[in-house]
Amino acid sequence: MQQARAKAHEKPAYPPGFKPQRLAAGYAYVNTNNQTNFLVRVLYFCAIGWWAGYFWACVGYGLVCSIILMPIGLMMLNRLPAVLTLRKN
Repeated sequence: MQQARAKAHEKPAYPPGFKPQRLAAGYAYVNTNNQTNFLVRVLYFCAIGWWAGYFWACVGYGLVCSIILMPIGLMMLNRLPAVLTLRKN
């Protein structure tokens, strides 16, 4: 019984990069991950991102065409915005 009371008083575990914000209707999770500076992201896209993203997408689509490697291809296509512009989820 004491263990149940102790667990009731513990703070809940939040996903990394999220913290609760008190709202009128309750709590909401707010993403606190800081993005890379916008100017750095623009320079990266112009210098590296556009061609790296092209090759990343081509390899991803090629892997999706093979049934066995489809999960890896879908994972690569899901991460394409990060390769193109250094976007963080």
